[in-house]
Amino acid sequence: MLVDRIKYISRTQTFAVLLVALGHCTPSNNDPCVTPQWWIWFTSIFCSSFDMPLFFFFSGFLFCLSSEKKELRYPGFLKQKGYKMLVPYFILGTLGYFIKLSLSPYALRQVNFSFSSFFDGFIYPWHNPVIYLWFLPTLLIVYALLFFLKDIKQNGIMMLLIVVFMLLNVLSPFHPPFYSPGTVQRGISTFTNSEFLNISGIIHYLLYFALGFYFFKLKDKFEFLNSIVFLLLSGIAIVMLNIYSSRNGFGPWWIHYKFEDLLLAIIGILFSLSLGHFLSKPFFTGLRIYDGLYFCIYLLSWFIITGVKIGYKKNVYGQGICILITMILVLTIPLLARKYVKHDFLKTVIGLS
Repeated sequence: MLVDRIKYISRTQTFAVLLVALGHCTPSNNDPCVTPQWWIWFTSIFCSSFDMPLFFFFSGFLFCLSSEKKELRYPGFLKQKGYKMLVPYFILGTLGYFIKLSLSPYALRQVNFSFSSFFDGFIYPWHNPVIYLWFLPTLLIVYALLFFLKDIKQNGIMMLLIVVFMLLNVLSPFHPPFYSPGTVQRGISTFTNSEFLNISGIIHYLLYFALGFYFFKLKDKFEFLNSIVFLLLSGIAIVMLNIYSSRNGFGPWWIHYKFEDLLLAIIGILFSLSLGHFLSKPFFTGLRIYDGLYFCIYLLSWFIITGVKIGYKKNVYGQGICILITMILVLTIPLLARKYVKHDFLKTVIGLS
């Protein structure tokens, strides 16, 4: 039934957003003198290998679902998505800018007030003080570029487009977000992406949006995802590929790092979907309280993580307690927001609309 399939997608979304939160909540910024190597590997290598491709995959999946349920018109659709994406982008980005000004001593990327630095954070998404927000304008432009997918009826044309996007992903001279030119070590963010509207990110994520869209059409052919054997095998595969990657000096020299990133992302997406099937079983019924909250959790996580890190910086508690408090608040505050925030505009700001 469609309801069951949507349920496992909701569980996968919950897993995805927790993956993002865990990947960003290391308070010592992966200082090997403070943070265990296994945790640095988990946050900077494992999580980052497929977390954001999974987000764009979901966006494509849900776009296909919505286009089948109702007639979509380009101007109205972009107006709706623009409002949903840009209101949080500008409101939360502005709030984050002034929070960083007031907390500059504790910030990894300090902010000095000027109108140019303020507007720079919106034109160049990776310069935004709330760096997680780069996702919003990037996704909006992907929506604008791939709206036409809903009118493609032939599988052959869809497959051809996916091949084209795959070639763009692997062969594009642009460096994907999170890597500066010449950097080949996963997870080290140097914040040097100075591209207008994150052009490389748009090119990079077109593929995963299209894959999510096409997956919705072929979902009945992926029954193998609902298998504990596939879950275990894909889990082992994504772990081993991340351990023995070319970025860590173990992979074959002929594997280009972009191809390796693509392989990791696709296996990570399949693993996540299989895990979503597992988490949708009756034993995990309690997770349904997070259905529909993944966007809200993502938007609020920066503020939660930043606030909790201050206590760590002031030596109020250690790194382990910091991570524990972060995850408790990431799981609790969005639930409270859904219960108590009633104003439509505020719901849009925090991703509840």
